[in-house]
Amino acid sequence: MDEESRLSGLKGWLLLVMVVLFISPLRIMYEVFPAYYSFFMTEGVFEYVTTPGTEGYLPYFLTFLVSEMLFNTLLILAYVYLLYLFFTKSYLFPQLFIVVFFVSLVFIPLDAWLGSFFDSSMSIDNPEVKKEMMGSLISACIWVPYMVVSKRVRATFGVGRSNKE
Repeated sequence: MDEESRLSGLKGWLLLVMVVLFISPLRIMYEVFPAYYSFFMTEGVFEYVTTPGTEGYLPYFLTFLVSEMLFNTLLILAYVYLLYLFFTKSYLFPQLFIVVFFVSLVFIPLDAWLGSFFDSSMSIDNPEVKKEMMGSLISACIWVPYMVVSKRVRATFGVGRSNKE
């Protein structure tokens, strides 16, 4: 048995990657969607902040909110697609995994900065935002290098790759 066939397969540290892939979209839904739900379902709140002329009107807040909702939905779909690529052992998995992690890493402070224009508690100085940023940074510092240098990743994710590479 050669080293590549011994290393190939969804085992070892890749099992932890699988757990991360399953938990990440669930965590996004758990943390973000209750806030959206209360915003849209609490009577009068949506109209109060999005209707010009009301005391609580926040210009561009609706644009910010819809953009944030769209991005979070796309991020959830990206994680679902990553799971598909993971289980099919596609050669695209490591690259897309890295892209999704970097996009998430950029999105958190950008979202906090844009949100701070509407609510000062959403700023980058907020302990919850800092915690989220640090968690994302630490996670990226662990998993991105693993995807780049791991022999197991290289041996496992070759499905669909042409022999010319």
